[in-house]
Amino acid sequence: MPPPPGGPVTPSPIKIDVGPAPLPAGEVAWPTTIEVVAGENKNYNGDPIISPSGEVIDEVPNYGVGRTVDYIIRDQAGNPMSDGVLLRETVAPSNPQADAMMRNGLVDVNSDPQRPDSRGIVPDTLGAITRDQRVLSFLKQNQIDAKFTQTLTVYGGVGDQYRTALILKNEYQTTNSGVKITTGPVEKRARPK
Repeated sequence: MPPPPGGPVTPSPIKIDVGPAPLPAGEVAWPTTIEVVAGENKNYNGDPIISPSGEVIDEVPNYGVGRTVDYIIRDQAGNPMSDGVLLRETVAPSNPQADAMMRNGLVDVNSDPQRPDSRGIVPDTLGAITRDQRVLSFLKQNQIDAKFTQTLTVYGGVGDQYRTALILKNEYQTTNSGVKITTGPVEKRARPK
């Protein structure tokens, strides 16, 4: 039997994804969650760096080994945040090999606060990924077991100032084959009145 005029009829309701619910009237967006989306480990031999979401982090040739990650920041209703929010990363060596890699410029860390894009994403790299080709010789000549502590601090806007909203401490280990990341618990702070 042919379908009725107008095409086939679906027996169940059509699902429409309209995204997260808007905030209640008068409520101000505040960062409440940070999600870490890690890409696969990769060997870089003159390649551009592309995040898991497809954002080009660096289009020039890069070298080394590591992975890219996206940090996604959302408000209390689950909406991605791009306005009124900043993310700052600090990385500290946890063993002598990590310290030596940082001192020799084989690990790049951007310590400037970053504003998420319209999807709430701040892309990043973890591991020994750099524009400096010397990293390839270093990786060939050394057995790498470098351990780092990473602190991500998310700041929310309060008037014309930024205040700490979230703190996430991660541990990651860089070896010759890539990076293993252990994500810590998120410390949440309420929006100041």
